[in-house]
Amino acid sequence: MISIRFVFLAFALTLSCSMAAFACNPALAAVCQRCERAEAVFVGTLTKAERKSEGSFTVLYATFTVKESYKGSIQRVEIIKFGTGECDPAVDKVGETYFVYKEPYRRILRVANYTHLLGQSVNDLAFAKQINSRKPIFRISGFLSGLAKADLPKARIVINDGRRNKNVSLDRDGWYKYATRRPGAYKITVLLPIEANIGWEQLGVYSDFVEGTSFTYETAFRPNGCDERQINISPK
Repeated sequence: MISIRFVFLAFALTLSCSMAAFACNPALAAVCQRCERAEAVFVGTLTKAERKSEGSFTVLYATFTVKESYKGSIQRVEIIKFGTGECDPAVDKVGETYFVYKEPYRRILRVANYTHLLGQSVNDLAFAKQINSRKPIFRISGFLSGLAKADLPKARIVINDGRRNKNVSLDRDGWYKYATRRPGAYKITVLLPIEANIGWEQLGVYSDFVEGTSFTYETAFRPNGCDERQINISPK
Protein backbone atom coordinates (compact mmCIF):
# COMPACT_ATOMS: atom_id res chain seq x y z
CA MET A 1 0.00 0.00 0.00
CA ILE A 2 2.73 2.45 1.00
CA SER A 3 4.93 1.47 -1.91
CA ILE A 4 2.15 2.23 -4.42
CA ARG A 5 1.75 5.73 -3.00
CA PHE A 6 5.51 6.24 -2.93
CA VAL A 7 5.88 5.30 -6.59
CA PHE A 8 2.98 7.57 -7.54
CA LEU A 9 4.39 10.56 -5.64
CA ALA A 10 7.89 9.93 -6.92
CA PHE A 11 6.58 9.92 -10.47
CA ALA A 12 4.67 13.16 -9.86
CA LEU A 13 7.76 14.81 -8.38
CA THR A 14 9.97 13.70 -11.27
CA LEU A 15 7.44 14.97 -13.78
CA SER A 16 7.09 18.35 -12.11
CA CYS A 17 10.86 18.80 -11.85
CA SER A 18 11.34 17.96 -15.52
CA MET A 19 8.86 20.59 -16.72
CA ALA A 20 10.30 23.76 -18.19
CA ALA A 21 7.75 25.91 -16.34
CA PHE A 22 5.76 25.28 -13.19
CA ALA A 23 2.28 24.12 -14.14
CA CYS A 24 -0.72 24.70 -11.96
CA ASN A 25 -3.26 22.00 -11.32
CA PRO A 26 -6.12 23.49 -9.31
CA ALA A 27 -7.80 20.08 -9.16
CA LEU A 28 -11.21 20.05 -7.46
CA ALA A 29 -11.37 23.65 -6.32
CA ALA A 30 -15.12 24.03 -5.81
CA VAL A 31 -16.51 27.46 -4.97
CA CYS A 32 -17.23 26.45 -1.39
CA GLN A 33 -13.64 25.21 -1.02
CA ARG A 34 -12.33 28.53 -2.26
CA CYS A 35 -14.34 30.40 0.35
CA GLU A 36 -13.57 27.90 3.09
CA ARG A 37 -9.79 27.99 2.73
CA ALA A 38 -9.59 31.79 2.45
CA GLU A 39 -8.87 33.95 5.48
CA ALA A 40 -11.18 36.60 4.06
CA VAL A 41 -13.41 37.12 1.03
CA PHE A 42 -14.41 40.51 -0.33
CA VAL A 43 -15.16 42.64 -3.39
CA GLY A 44 -12.80 45.55 -3.91
CA THR A 45 -11.46 48.00 -6.46
CA LEU A 46 -7.79 47.65 -7.33
CA THR A 47 -6.02 50.97 -6.71
CA LYS A 48 -2.39 49.85 -6.94
CA ALA A 49 -0.47 46.80 -8.15
CA GLU A 50 3.25 46.70 -7.39
CA ARG A 51 5.66 43.87 -8.21
CA LYS A 52 8.69 43.37 -5.96
CA SER A 53 11.59 40.95 -5.82
CA GLU A 54 11.92 39.01 -2.59
CA GLY A 55 14.92 36.75 -2.74
CA SER A 56 14.56 34.57 -5.83
CA PHE A 57 10.83 35.24 -6.10
CA THR A 58 8.73 38.02 -7.58
CA VAL A 59 5.63 38.90 -5.59
CA LEU A 60 2.72 41.24 -6.20
CA TYR A 61 1.36 43.67 -3.62
CA ALA A 62 -2.19 44.59 -4.59
CA THR A 63 -4.03 47.43 -2.84
CA PHE A 64 -7.82 47.28 -2.82
CA THR A 65 -10.51 49.66 -1.65
CA VAL A 66 -13.06 47.28 -0.16
CA LYS A 67 -16.65 47.64 -1.35
CA GLU A 68 -18.27 44.58 0.25
CA SER A 69 -16.99 41.98 2.72
CA TYR A 70 -18.33 38.42 3.02
CA LYS A 71 -15.88 36.65 5.31
CA GLY A 72 -13.11 37.55 7.75
CA SER A 73 -11.87 40.73 9.35
CA ILE A 74 -11.46 43.34 6.60
CA GLN A 75 -10.20 46.93 6.65
CA ARG A 76 -11.50 49.64 4.34
CA VAL A 77 -8.19 49.37 2.46
CA GLU A 78 -6.54 45.97 2.12
CA ILE A 79 -3.05 45.21 0.81
CA ILE A 80 -2.82 41.60 -0.35
CA LYS A 81 0.40 39.77 -1.16
CA PHE A 82 0.12 37.44 -4.15
CA GLY A 83 2.66 35.25 -5.84
CA THR A 84 3.26 35.55 -9.58
CA GLY A 85 3.33 31.89 -10.62
CA GLU A 86 0.81 29.95 -12.68
CA CYS A 87 -1.31 29.21 -9.61
CA ASP A 88 -1.56 32.90 -8.75
CA PRO A 89 -4.17 35.35 -10.07
CA ALA A 90 -3.57 38.03 -12.70
CA VAL A 91 -4.30 41.16 -10.67
CA ASP A 92 -3.13 44.08 -12.78
CA LYS A 93 -6.11 46.13 -13.95
CA VAL A 94 -5.99 49.22 -11.74
CA GLY A 95 -9.42 50.80 -11.42
CA GLU A 96 -11.28 47.54 -12.00
CA THR A 97 -13.33 45.68 -9.36
CA TYR A 98 -12.22 42.21 -8.25
CA PHE A 99 -13.69 39.35 -6.27
CA VAL A 100 -10.81 38.66 -3.86
CA TYR A 101 -9.78 35.59 -1.92
CA LYS A 102 -7.33 36.60 0.78
CA GLU A 103 -5.27 33.48 1.41
CA PRO A 104 -1.99 32.84 3.20
CA TYR A 105 0.86 33.69 0.82
CA ARG A 106 2.45 30.29 1.46
CA ARG A 107 -0.62 28.19 0.73
CA ILE A 108 -0.81 24.60 -0.55
CA LEU A 109 1.34 24.14 -3.65
CA ARG A 110 -0.44 23.60 -6.95
CA VAL A 111 -3.71 25.03 -5.65
CA ALA A 112 -4.84 28.13 -7.47
CA ASN A 113 -6.03 31.37 -5.89
CA TYR A 114 -9.28 32.19 -7.70
CA THR A 115 -9.22 35.97 -7.31
CA HIS A 116 -10.70 37.32 -10.55
CA LEU A 117 -12.39 40.34 -12.04
CA LEU A 118 -15.87 40.62 -10.55
CA GLY A 119 -17.50 39.98 -13.92
CA GLN A 120 -15.73 36.61 -14.11
CA SER A 121 -16.79 35.57 -10.59
CA VAL A 122 -20.56 35.19 -10.86
CA ASN A 123 -20.74 31.85 -9.06
CA ASP A 124 -18.23 32.91 -6.40
CA LEU A 125 -20.21 36.06 -5.65
CA ALA A 126 -23.52 34.19 -5.47
CA PHE A 127 -22.07 31.67 -3.00
CA ALA A 128 -20.43 34.37 -0.86
CA LYS A 129 -23.69 36.29 -0.56
CA GLN A 130 -25.48 33.28 0.88
CA ILE A 131 -22.82 32.40 3.49
CA ASN A 132 -24.36 34.59 6.19
CA SER A 133 -27.92 34.64 4.93
CA ARG A 134 -29.01 31.01 5.15
CA LYS A 135 -29.13 28.14 7.58
CA PRO A 136 -25.70 26.46 7.39
CA ILE A 137 -25.38 23.59 4.96
CA PHE A 138 -22.54 21.13 4.34
CA ARG A 139 -21.85 19.55 0.95
CA ILE A 140 -20.12 16.24 0.27
CA SER A 141 -19.15 15.44 -3.30
CA GLY A 142 -16.65 13.54 -5.36
CA PHE A 143 -15.66 12.20 -8.73
CA LEU A 144 -14.66 8.64 -9.60
CA SER A 145 -11.59 8.88 -11.82
CA GLY A 146 -10.24 5.85 -13.66
CA LEU A 147 -13.35 3.68 -13.59
CA ALA A 148 -14.56 2.50 -16.99
CA LYS A 149 -17.86 3.97 -18.20
CA ALA A 150 -19.35 0.49 -18.35
CA ASP A 151 -18.60 -0.03 -14.65
CA LEU A 152 -20.01 3.31 -13.42
CA PRO A 153 -23.64 2.10 -13.17
CA LYS A 154 -22.45 -0.78 -10.99
CA ALA A 155 -20.56 1.44 -8.52
CA ARG A 156 -22.26 2.65 -5.34
CA ILE A 157 -21.72 5.47 -2.85
CA VAL A 158 -22.96 5.03 0.72
CA ILE A 159 -22.88 7.90 3.23
CA ASN A 160 -23.34 7.21 6.94
CA ASP A 161 -24.24 10.12 9.23
CA GLY A 162 -23.91 8.18 12.47
CA ARG A 163 -27.54 7.12 12.45
CA ARG A 164 -28.21 5.48 9.11
CA ASN A 165 -26.81 4.72 5.67
CA LYS A 166 -27.81 6.80 2.66
CA ASN A 167 -27.29 5.56 -0.89
CA VAL A 168 -26.14 8.40 -3.14
CA SER A 169 -26.42 8.06 -6.89
CA LEU A 170 -23.64 8.66 -9.39
CA ASP A 171 -24.28 10.68 -12.53
CA ARG A 172 -23.19 9.43 -15.96
CA ASP A 173 -19.79 11.13 -15.61
CA GLY A 174 -18.98 9.63 -12.21
CA TRP A 175 -19.93 12.50 -9.86
CA TYR A 176 -21.78 12.08 -6.57
CA LYS A 177 -23.24 14.94 -4.52
CA TYR A 178 -24.88 15.09 -1.12
CA ALA A 179 -26.00 18.03 1.05
CA THR A 180 -26.93 18.06 4.73
CA ARG A 181 -27.79 20.47 7.53
CA ARG A 182 -27.10 17.93 10.28
CA PRO A 183 -23.89 18.56 12.29
CA GLY A 184 -21.73 15.57 13.00
CA ALA A 185 -19.27 13.11 11.48
CA TYR A 186 -19.81 11.37 8.15
CA LYS A 187 -18.36 8.23 6.60
CA ILE A 188 -18.33 7.92 2.82
CA THR A 189 -17.87 4.45 1.34
CA VAL A 190 -17.12 3.85 -2.34
CA LEU A 191 -18.20 0.37 -3.50
CA LEU A 192 -16.80 -0.84 -6.83
CA PRO A 193 -17.72 -3.79 -9.06
CA ILE A 194 -14.04 -4.58 -9.66
CA GLU A 195 -10.78 -5.09 -7.77
CA ALA A 196 -8.67 -1.92 -7.82
CA ASN A 197 -6.15 0.26 -6.03
CA ILE A 198 -8.21 3.13 -4.61
CA GLY A 199 -7.27 6.45 -3.04
CA TRP A 200 -8.37 10.08 -2.96
CA GLU A 201 -6.97 13.47 -3.90
CA GLN A 202 -8.13 16.74 -2.36
CA LEU A 203 -6.54 20.07 -3.26
CA GLY A 204 -3.14 18.59 -3.92
CA VAL A 205 -3.17 16.22 -0.94
CA TYR A 206 -3.22 12.45 -1.56
CA SER A 207 -4.31 9.55 0.60
CA ASP A 208 -2.62 6.16 0.70
CA PHE A 209 -3.99 3.65 -1.79
CA VAL A 210 -5.83 0.55 -0.61
CA GLU A 211 -6.49 -2.63 -2.57
CA GLY A 212 -9.96 -4.09 -2.88
CA THR A 213 -13.49 -3.32 -4.02
CA SER A 214 -14.33 -0.68 -1.40
CA PHE A 215 -12.83 2.45 0.10
CA THR A 216 -14.00 4.56 3.05
CA TYR A 217 -13.05 8.05 4.13
CA GLU A 218 -14.39 10.35 6.84
CA THR A 219 -15.30 14.00 7.10
CA ALA A 220 -17.19 16.28 9.48
CA PHE A 221 -19.85 18.94 9.14
CA ARG A 222 -18.55 22.48 8.65
CA PRO A 223 -21.11 25.31 8.36
CA ASN A 224 -21.40 26.32 4.69
CA GLY A 225 -18.33 24.24 3.95
CA CYS A 226 -17.77 21.29 1.70
CA ASP A 227 -15.72 18.16 1.22
CA GLU A 228 -14.99 17.48 -2.43
CA ARG A 229 -12.52 14.83 -3.53
CA GLN A 230 -11.36 12.97 -6.58
CA ILE A 231 -11.42 9.21 -6.03
CA ASN A 232 -8.51 7.76 -8.00
CA ILE A 233 -9.14 4.20 -9.18
CA SER A 234 -6.52 1.99 -10.79
CA PRO A 235 -8.10 -1.34 -11.88
CA LYS A 236 -6.01 -4.43 -11.17
